[in-house]
Amino acid sequence: MTDIITTAVIRESLTSIVREMRRMMIQSSFSSIIYEGYDFSAVIIDAKGRLISQSGEDHPFHIIPVTWSVSGLLEKVTKINKDSIYLHNDPYTGGTHLNDVAVIYPVFFKENLTMFVVIRSHWADIGGTTPGSLSGKAKEILHEGLRLNHICVPKNGKSEVMDLIFDNIRISEEALSDFHAVLGTCRVAERRLIELISKYGLEVTLKSIDNELISSEKEMRNAIESLPNGNYQSVAYLDGASEETFPLRVEASLSIYESEIVADFNGTSMQV
Repeated sequence: MTDIITTAVIRESLTSIVREMRRMMIQSSFSSIIYEGYDFSAVIIDAKGRLISQSGEDHPFHIIPVTWSVSGLLEKVTKINKDSIYLHNDPYTGGTHLNDVAVIYPVFFKENLTMFVVIRSHWADIGGTTPGSLSGKAKEILHEGLRLNHICVPKNGKSEVMDLIFDNIRISEEALSDFHAVLGTCRVAERRLIELISKYGLEVTLKSIDNELISSEKEMRNAIESLPNGNYQSVAYLDGASEETFPLRVEASLSIYESEIVADFNGTSMQV
């Protein structure tokens, strides 16, 4: 059993670790899109693939799909390697666009996989047909750059795989510098997590996390229940691709029933 005070202390400690990760990224990254644009996010995921800590400064587009990134890794890899990290940017398995590369860094405590530290940051280029890897002329994802679908590399970041990646992107020196900033930040977060678990014990720490997730779900469901049941629809439009001037329709329908929400995007234009 864990008391409410211990649960709160561990919750705030995890949040503090994420905030320290953000400060480190801003202070150590080479790219202005990181240290000025803040186009990155840092989170902590538990060994079950559940999001357990973020900060209020992180991007929802980054952190909402990151649980799918980690869950996909857990389904794909039967044994997570203690000495490896995993690179991911595939939008079809929990990524965003290809420029946002997630480094999934496993944290072990006494040989047991305990948590993942994940930093998703924007790379200025990830290959493809266009400098910057973003083009309205792209007809398929292969035009947009390299797809990294849970690529396993050593924790020190030194491997022929990383050489292959950096040899196939533009301004590779900048990307390499930012990549090492990510690795350094993950190492500090790993040390902080091990210190936290050592202080309170693994069982108490994990139980406190479970308590917090249960409480969060209860609060969310209570908030949904306060809304009237029904179906809510909205339609918006995006500019078409350069060769197709017609607008692209984006339609969303939210169905609310008691404590659940179902989102339906039927009616949205096909992929261009």
